[in-house]
Amino acid sequence: MKKYFLLFAAFFTLLSCDRKNVYISGKLTNATPLSRISLINVADISTLPIASLQVNKDGSFSDTVQIEKNGIYALVYNGNFNFVYLKRGQNIHINGDAMVFPSEMNLTGDGAGNNLFLFAVRNFNQSYLSKLDRNLISQNPDTFLENIKKIKSDLDDEIKKEQKKYEPDVSVSVWQTNSNNLILMSFIQQYLNKEKMEHQNDPNFKLPKKLNEYKNSLVRSQKYMVANFPNYRSFLLDEYGQDIKKYMEEHSKEETSVTEKLAGYLNTKKDWTQETKDYLLAFVFSKYDMRPENPRIDTILNQLNKNINTPKVKEGIRQLGKVVLGPKTGEDAPIYSLKKENGKEMSVRDLKGKPTFVMFYSSFNPYIVNGAIPTVKMIVDKYKGKANFLFLNLDDTFAQFRKSAGEIFKGIPAINAYCPKGINSKMAKDYGLYDFKLPCFLVIDKDGKIMTKTVMNPEEPSFVKAIDTVIK
Repeated sequence: MKKYFLLFAAFFTLLSCDRKNVYISGKLTNATPLSRISLINVADISTLPIASLQVNKDGSFSDTVQIEKNGIYALVYNGNFNFVYLKRGQNIHINGDAMVFPSEMNLTGDGAGNNLFLFAVRNFNQSYLSKLDRNLISQNPDTFLENIKKIKSDLDDEIKKEQKKYEPDVSVSVWQTNSNNLILMSFIQQYLNKEKMEHQNDPNFKLPKKLNEYKNSLVRSQKYMVANFPNYRSFLLDEYGQDIKKYMEEHSKEETSVTEKLAGYLNTKKDWTQETKDYLLAFVFSKYDMRPENPRIDTILNQLNKNINTPKVKEGIRQLGKVVLGPKTGEDAPIYSLKKENGKEMSVRDLKGKPTFVMFYSSFNPYIVNGAIPTVKMIVDKYKGKANFLFLNLDDTFAQFRKSAGEIFKGIPAINAYCPKGINSKMAKDYGLYDFKLPCFLVIDKDGKIMTKTVMNPEEPSFVKAIDTVIK
């Protein structure tokens, strides 16, 4: 009996894990071999890929992707993107032409209905909004408000029509309705900004009350909006833009970043929720101050860690910090099992005793990798005998690694190794590595501790100085 219970428990655990995943497969015609499809949670602060799918030579791709929650994700390919709805436990099959993908694609599978609803509404919106009267914003306030209400009615009617056809989940309809409302709010805010500008010299001018009230009525839940729509975060910053600008000008003499100044302004907004403040602060940080060369980056990250209370936002900031800076210097380098070209296992631990120059790379961006080779060869020649040189591959398969490693690093004396699961591995996440960040470099000292930030340019002065300090 105990044996059967254990089998049942194991099966239930496996089933529970599967229900957190979405199986995505498909095929692209005219695709470039080794090109990649990325999935991004658009509501996330970090907007980092949650998965990177390789497109094979025949154009096929497939992967089982674990998602944090059901919701809207961006499907990104060759710099273009489209929104898709992913639901745990579902399968989605995608076909398309790489020349127009993902703007145009065909979906089948049990996850298709929600997405066909989104595509239908999106296509209607694009056509409908493109035909709006360009003089809309020049109308008097009452006429403008009447037209905005008419636009909302038409957009809502289209949602109802497509709901009957595709029967989407309630959460999908809610997202689309709020997305439409955000479009209307942006129209209204644009109109109000125009009114402010035209009457800036009139001390008695007041913004049209009905317009403001209607704009505010479109926000059914600020908590939902700020957590799910980056555009709403941008909208709030625009709505209070003049107040924020005035505050920053008054504190312009302070040698602080945009993020730190905004934190000061947000402290004056006693009626705003902490969650709203957290999302806005993180949004501005990612837009203006998230640069490794920023001299205040460590100070900003420490302040954000203290000021932000929303767990999801705090985690997003942590991920961004890891991508920008890599693992913390002075800490032990994360240890993972790697494979050499001959198939034998190794780890960074095996290289203790000498400093190690590490290059993370993949063959799916060969032109960028090849461009870095002359500099890498120069570094190897300069420190030969004084350091280990580890070229760590993050391709999707060991076979792909073996095929490319010898060609890329021919004649350079170094250790070539492969990390199982490549760019989707836990090691890549722990080092803050994504396909857009490859190749990149860091230095580990003789005791196995990280001594530099990860950089994409090994000729960066601070990195060169660090190498000279560690490798003597």
